[in-house]
Amino acid sequence: MASFRPWVDSVSDEGDRAAYAHDTHVAVQAFRAKMAVSGQGSEHCSICGSEISTARRAALPSARTCKSCETAREKAEKKGRL
Repeated sequence: MASFRPWVDSVSDEGDRAAYAHDTHVAVQAFRAKMAVSGQGSEHCSICGSEISTARRAALPSARTCKSCETAREKAEKKGRL
């Protein structure tokens, strides 16, 4: 069965996996802290006006767009449209 997380499964031993998991956790926490300091988020999407989910605002306190609009923006950016 194929793994959903091949980058973790490629790590050779449990100690390395634990270190990788710890480093990933630290990086996520640092990102969240940086985003929290970077500005006040919004309860409503600045693009479509829909409510930004509580889970998204908890994970990304500076969120100003809903997940759907952010995903569309990222896809357009990858294609060079923005």
